[in-house]
Amino acid sequence: MAAFNAALPALIANLAAEVAPVRVNLIAAGFVDTGLSARLAVDLMANTAVTGATYAIDGGEQLVPGA
Repeated sequence: MAAFNAALPALIANLAAEVAPVRVNLIAAGFVDTGLSARLAVDLMANTAVTGATYAIDGGEQLVPGA
C-alpha cells in the first residue's frame, strides 16, 4: 500500500496529460475537518486551470519538522 501511495502523484500527473482537457487532481487528505478544506475541494472542481496537481490537506503537518 505504501508503494501505491507514493506512486499516486506521478500517476495523476500522467493521467491528466492523457485525458486532457478533462481535469484530474489528487487530494492527499489527512483528517482535518475545517471549512477551508471543504471550500478547497469545491474550488478544485470548478477551476478550469488546475489539473495534474497534488494537494496535501494535512493541517500544516508537513511544516512541522519531525512530525
